[in-house]
Amino acid sequence: MRKTKLEAEKSRILELYSNLEKEAAAQESRSAAMSDDFSSRLEDLRLQLGRERLDRLRRGGRYSYWMWMEQNGRSSDAHIINGLRKEFQEVCALEKDTRALERRLNADLDGIVSHLKADLGIREHTEDEKFLCYWLIDLKPDMIAELLGISNNYVYVKTHRLEKRIRDLGKAEYMPLIQKNLTKSI
Repeated sequence: MRKTKLEAEKSRILELYSNLEKEAAAQESRSAAMSDDFSSRLEDLRLQLGRERLDRLRRGGRYSYWMWMEQNGRSSDAHIINGLRKEFQEVCALEKDTRALERRLNADLDGIVSHLKADLGIREHTEDEKFLCYWLIDLKPDMIAELLGISNNYVYVKTHRLEKRIRDLGKAEYMPLIQKNLTKSI
C-alpha cells in the first residue's frame, strides 16, 4: 500500500513537472513571438523615421534651390529666403563645405552617407561624394550641374546610374532613397 502511494505521488509529481515544462515552453514561444513582433514594429518605426528625416532634408534641398534662384536674380522673395537660409545652414553652404551637409545627413539618417559610400565604393573628397549628398537632398539638376561644373544631361546620367547601383545593392534600408515622390513639390 505504501509503495502504491509513493508511485501515485511520483506519477503526480512527474505529471506536474511535465505540465510545467509544457507551460514554460508555451510561455517561451509566446515571448519569442512577442519579441519578434516588437522587433518588427521597431524596424518599421525606424524605417518610417528615416523616411520622414529624408523627406525633411529633401525639402531643405528644394529650399536651397529657391535660395540659389534668389542669389542668381531669379526670385524676389528675399525675406522668405533669409529665414530658410538660417533654418538649413548646412544645405545653404553647399558651395563652400559639403562636409557639413554630409555630417547632417549622417546624423539625421543613421549614417546613410557613410554606409552608401562604403557599399558603392565612393571615395572621400570626390565629385561622386558631393553628388551623392546633393542627390540625397533632392537638389534640382541645374543646381547640381552648376555646383559640380558639369552639364545638366550628365547630372541625369549620374542620377540614373546612382539609382541603379543602389537598387542593385538590394538593401531594404536604401529603397526609400530611390522611391520618387516621397515629398510633394513645395
